Amino acid sequence: MERIGVVACSFYTPAQHGLATVYKNGVDLANVGGWDTTFYFSPSGFTEGLRERLYLITVTPKTDTYQTLIDALTVKYGRPETSSEKIRNRMGAEFMDEIATWHADKSTIVVKKYNGRIDQALVAYSQDEIMGAVSAASAALASENAKKL
Repeated sequence: MERIGVVACSFYTPAQHGLATVYKNGVDLANVGGWDTTFYFSPSGFTEGLRERLYLITVTPKTDTYQTLIDALTVKYGRPETSSEKIRNRMGAEFMDEIATWHADKSTIVVKKYNGRIDQALVAYSQDEIMGAVSAASAALASENAKKL
């Protein structure tokens, strides 16, 4: 996404011990802290109204908080669409990834039990119109790159 101009910013908090060090940290979501929170902004080259806007927020809490997140979001937004897919770790062990999706008028929330690691979940909030524009720009770049093979 960086190659098309997306800017990613992470959430940091100051260290508690008073040194100048800061730690990458996550926001508190449903009383569950995240390992990492990243904010994505659309490219400056996009058309007016779509450029340099926050369009995606990702939070990566621990996998064991998945059901707590699902329960809280279900109370707030209603029953999600659900799906599952088989995933495999580097050792070849297979797991069923559970995915819950809520759609609103202009946004989507996706919660995955596993985020590329079996100890990390994913919560992603996206603004649909800009997410679509970013996806289209990424596909166009991939198509352009494929012509150079």
